[in-house]
Amino acid sequence: MSLEDSPQLPSKIGGLEANLAGALCYAPVSPVNLIASALFAFTEPKENKLLRFHGFQGLLMIAAMFVGGIGGSIVLLVVQVVLMAAVDEMLGALVSLVLSLVLLVFVFGLLALDIFAMIKAFQGSYLKIPIIGQIAERLA
Repeated sequence: MSLEDSPQLPSKIGGLEANLAGALCYAPVSPVNLIASALFAFTEPKENKLLRFHGFQGLLMIAAMFVGGIGGSIVLLVVQVVLMAAVDEMLGALVSLVLSLVLLVFVFGLLALDIFAMIKAFQGSYLKIPIIGQIAERLA
């Protein structure tokens, strides 16, 4: 059974409607996101594929934000130190600025995607994010 065909069953935890429970999995910049995603991903029965999908996709988005943010910050720091110390301070500052902007666009892009997925979940549909969504669908 695909996600499009799966029924929208209420959550076993708290009896929340599927659209509200799914939307909680994407609540941006809050611990609600992490708690709801983990609860719905790991405690919902296999029959509730749609809610499990939202839970797993929410968790994977949190992981992507964390890994991308930390990884990007480390790359930025290393490039900044190497270029400023070894090559040229002006070039190091310019490259650092460009990398900072790329990192900022990445983080705000994921945040916008999180909000869009939250809206879609609240509407009762789902947004399968490339790569993350495919993994979440397999896990659900």
